[in-house]
Amino acid sequence: MYKRMKIKKNNGFTIVEILMVILILAVVMSIGAAILIQVFNIVPSSNERMTTRQLAEIDLSLIATYIRNAEEVNPDNDTITVNEAGISKIIRHQDNSIKKNGEVLINDIERFYIEKDEDSEQENLYIITIEKCNQEECEENVTLSQQVFRRN
Repeated sequence: MYKRMKIKKNNGFTIVEILMVILILAVVMSIGAAILIQVFNIVPSSNERMTTRQLAEIDLSLIATYIRNAEEVNPDNDTITVNEAGISKIIRHQDNSIKKNGEVLINDIERFYIEKDEDSEQENLYIITIEKCNQEECEENVTLSQQVFRRN
């Protein structure tokens, strides 16, 4: 008469087990997301990626352009006088920057000087040298020189 009651085996998961799995997955996913975000933030903007040498080369070519078109280059005080549309513009080195009529043209220049090339037979040949420091800490200084022929 009495039938034996059979106790069924548990085939499912308890609520505690499900919550533990969700908790572990949340921790793993948050760590993975943080690592993924770090990986994609490694690449800085293009300005920050440029090396000090590349920036110094750009600055040197800009200065060379002004010297080529200058009316007067004075190596004694490292001054370039350019006449643009009848307006005389003075370019000189002050306060770790090169200024054009008082406005900053190039920043982070440690040294800038112009020398007349005495070894050359050409009269309007100058050697310009800049020493550039890109970061505030000045971890890396780059010194570049270039010969420039003044056309005027």
